[in-house]
Amino acid sequence: MKKLWIPITGVVLLTLSGCSAGSSTGSSADSTITIGMIAPTQGAYAEIGKNITDGFQVAIDEVNANGGVAGGKQLAMATKDEGSSPQTATQAARDFTSNGVNLLGGLFSSADCAGVDPVVEQSPAILVTASCASDTLTGGISGTSPFKRTFGVAVRDQANAQALAEVMAQKFPNVTNYDAFGFDYSWGHETWQTYRDGLTAADVAVQVNSEQFVPLSASDFHSQVAAISGGLTGPVASRGIFLATFGAGTSGFLKQAQAYDLPSQVALIANSGEYYNVARSLNGQAPDVWNSYDYNWAAFNTTMNTQFVTDYGKIANGAKPVGWTYQGYLIGLSYAAAINKAGSGDPEAVRTALEGVSFDAPSGSLTMGAASHQLSVPSVISHTVGDSTSSDGVKVIETQVVPYSGK
Repeated sequence: MKKLWIPITGVVLLTLSGCSAGSSTGSSADSTITIGMIAPTQGAYAEIGKNITDGFQVAIDEVNANGGVAGGKQLAMATKDEGSSPQTATQAARDFTSNGVNLLGGLFSSADCAGVDPVVEQSPAILVTASCASDTLTGGISGTSPFKRTFGVAVRDQANAQALAEVMAQKFPNVTNYDAFGFDYSWGHETWQTYRDGLTAADVAVQVNSEQFVPLSASDFHSQVAAISGGLTGPVASRGIFLATFGAGTSGFLKQAQAYDLPSQVALIANSGEYYNVARSLNGQAPDVWNSYDYNWAAFNTTMNTQFVTDYGKIANGAKPVGWTYQGYLIGLSYAAAINKAGSGDPEAVRTALEGVSFDAPSGSLTMGAASHQLSVPSVISHTVGDSTSSDGVKVIETQVVPYSGK
């Protein structure tokens, strides 16, 4: 028997096996349905992993407090470390399924999802991914998912960048001289390309001054910042910087850019990817930034969003949830709705139920595409700036919701 610590309201020890009481096999004797969450628990992305699992925990706590699922069954979470490679993430999925946990969720890296998805496809398990937003992992862009047993709740990378381009073209039509800074892998290049193409399609006459791409592991950006600062052209009102970065890459660039007073030399800094946590980490000193991602706590004036923000704050010392928290939360809501629809935790029944399932969420009613396996989450454009007097040291100036326009 393999034993894992499973947090519900307190911490209880739940034994996982193919026939245990906590199994996700869907037996009518089960009083608990366990969902195995795979997310980074250590290293550079541990904070992201905690955001994902905390969001999931908030969802299942709310569901359990309201009577559970499928006639009173309780949802529970087991966790495994995603690690830093597809191999580690894949082994975590195999370990879960070998212990009878066949309802899986989580994952941060699209590369890890690309490794795990084919393994899940050959198993009895199903997977609802959190932050894996590559356009090829669901049918959110193409219309048909390449995987029968995998579903996604994160807005596709292309959709986020396109939404940001559309809004920035409206608000900053005179910003035409762009410098791009991003991570040197497919996501960084494709995000910048989509944003640039979106501006062009909106009749913005884009001029590219420079394109600076760095490895994911890089942390010293002084040479790139200096090159951008020294190569700026045109009046300030025409200058923009696009960041195809996230996490430490975004915060490192902005900190080093401030040493060159770069933010004051441009009219726009735009970023596609989770940003609120970066702004929070800058302790009230974050520059003025426009961002596109799945969620901003200030974007939705709904009772459900207010409850989500409140419930998360109770376990996060009053902090606001970020996009990764919301993704974990949506996994919990997706599974709860599908299990209720299926009437059990049987993986095949839940897989069928997930296709086309609809449920209420903080951003409104959402539907999991029957063919695309993509949740219809809108993109949220957020305009924020550091403010030591505001919650989290971040002032949300404006938000704009761009409806999901995929398949």
